[in-house]
Order: sequence, then structure tokens, then C-alpha cells
Amino acid sequence: TDRDHRFVDYFATRLTTTIVGLLIVAIACLVSGFETELTLLTLALAFWRAIELVSDVSYGQFQQDERLDFIGKSKLFRSVIFFGLVAAILAFTDDLLFASSGLFAGGLAMFLAFDVPKLRRLLDGHGEKISELRWKWPVIRDLIWKALPLGLLIGVATLEVSAPRLFLKPLHGDRIVGIFSAMAATTIVIQTVVIAVNQASLTPMAKAYAAGNFRRFRRKLKQLLLFGIAVAAAGLAGGWLLGDLFLELAFQSEHAKHLDIFLLLLSAFGLQIFAQAFQIGARAMRQNWWPLFVRTASFLVLAGMCWWLIPGGGMKGAAIACLVGSAFSALAYSIAGCFAFAKKRFPPPVENV
Repeated sequence: TDRDHRFVDYFATRLTTTIVGLLIVAIACLVSGFETELTLLTLALAFWRAIELVSDVSYGQFQQDERLDFIGKSKLFRSVIFFGLVAAILAFTDDLLFASSGLFAGGLAMFLAFDVPKLRRLLDGHGEKISELRWKWPVIRDLIWKALPLGLLIGVATLEVSAPRLFLKPLHGDRIVGIFSAMAATTIVIQTVVIAVNQASLTPMAKAYAAGNFRRFRRKLKQLLLFGIAVAAAGLAGGWLLGDLFLELAFQSEHAKHLDIFLLLLSAFGLQIFAQAFQIGARAMRQNWWPLFVRTASFLVLAGMCWWLIPGGGMKGAAIACLVGSAFSALAYSIAGCFAFAKKRFPPPVENV
């Protein structure tokens, strides 16, 4: 919000890290001894993800200028193009490599045809040009260091999602993992809505912090917390009333037999929504390290509970482990947030910001 760096600095940093990532993928394919077809498929998917990562930088500028409608349209158009291209290519060629190349072509076309023109319009308002790309290594190093805790936090979050499955698979087999994963995946739809609301709140909260407006920041945080509580309560109530019917219709009757596990997972998810509000507050204040420490501690609690409960408890043990880990996360974020978001940590108020 204080524009310490220009957009071209962020863009150069993302290009640099993306190119390094592509080189690592290519080297990994060579070292692993993949067959030629698998190597080409992996590289095609890597290039597609690279385009998505570059587009993500433009989303950051859209968010900073509070043009979330640009992000929504871009993602919607992408989804339609990706689905149409992959379906058409597979229908005519039945070749997964061509379909993956279609993903890359579609992503590149969307970036050039939609993201770049919108980006130019916004940058013109800031007196910047996307063509003024520059590689200043001290700036890139500084941005990488600032982004490091966020990247590590995403990695820990990925481990959190995978931990119950990693403990379940060797002890109880693929069938149990499949049932548990299917029930856990039902929260994705709700999570998409929560992420959208959180991202929409991030920029106003960051601006409130930069302006030293403690009251506005606290009001936005309170709104996020109340929203999270409402979503969690609605999800849990819906699961309790219609969970067995939903599981049977969405999956199979066997899934409906595990309503208790489904409700435990919904409860754990609700606590995670609560914790995410504090994560957004920390990001708005550029406090990136303590959320990483809290998330890492939460993962260790989750892993310990999985190690203890899953061998004898199976899916129910995994669900209880998720609930305990989420409860610890919500409690730890609440306690840390009370100290981190204290009024004394805000800069002096700035008028007309």
C-alpha cells in the first residue's frame, strides 16, 4: 500500500523465480529418468503453471487497485477456455500431451489478450509502464526475502492437508483414504467463497493499517471473524441436518455411513476459517513471520495427533486429529493476533488516506 516497489520490480522477481522453477522441473525430469512422453507432459504442465504464476502478478496489481472484478473475469474466462480447449483436443486427438499444451496456449492467450490490457490501464494511472521491465538484483533479493515466509507458510499448509492421508494410506489402504478424501473435499466450495471474501478484505485492511486507522482495521477484522463464524455455523448445521443425504447423493451410500466423521471435518474446517481471518490481518500489516511459526506449530500438533490416533482410530482418528489441530490453530492465532494487532503497533494516523 505504500508502494515501496514498482510493479516492474514484482514482475521481474516473479519472472526470475518462475524461470528458476522451470529449470528445476527440467533437471528433475532428466535426473529421474522419465520416458520422453512423460517428460514432455511434465514440462507442458510446468509451462502452463508458469503462465498462471506470471498472471498472478497482474492479479496482485488488480487487487491493490481494488479491481477484483478484473480478477473474477480473468479466472472465469480462463476456466471456460481451459475446459473448452482440453475437451476439444481430447475429443479429436485423445492425446494428453496436446491437451496439456492447450492449457499453456490458452493461459498465454488470456494473459496477453485480457490481463495485459487491463494491467496497462491501471499502471498508466500510476505513471508506470509494463514495458519498463528491469532486473535490479538487490530489489529482487529484497522481494524474495519478504515473500519467503509466505511461500513457506503455503508449503506448511499443503503438508497440513496431506498429513491425515499420508498416515491413513499405509495403515488402512487406498479405499479408506478415498472415502476420507472425498468427504474432506466437500469443503472446497465453501473455501472458495471464504478465500474470495478474505482477498476482498485484504486491500482495505492494508490501507487502513498504512493510514494508521486502527478503528477501521479492527472493524474489518471483526467482520471477517463474524463472517467466518456464520459460515462455519451454517456449514455445520447443514451437515447435521442433511449431511447423510448429501453424502449419499454426491458419493455413495457407504460415505453416508460416516456422518460423524463428516461433521468432525466440518467442525475442523470452521475453526480454520476463524484462523484465516487473523492470517489476513497479519498479511495486511506485513507481519509474515509469526503466522508461519503458528502454522508450523499447528502442523506439528496435527501430525502428532495423526501419529497417535490414526493407527487405532482410522478415519475417525484422522478427523479428530484434524479437529484438534484446527482448534490449536484457531487458539494460537487468536492469542498471537491479540498482541500483533495492538493499537500501539499501528503507525500514526494519516489524514485523507
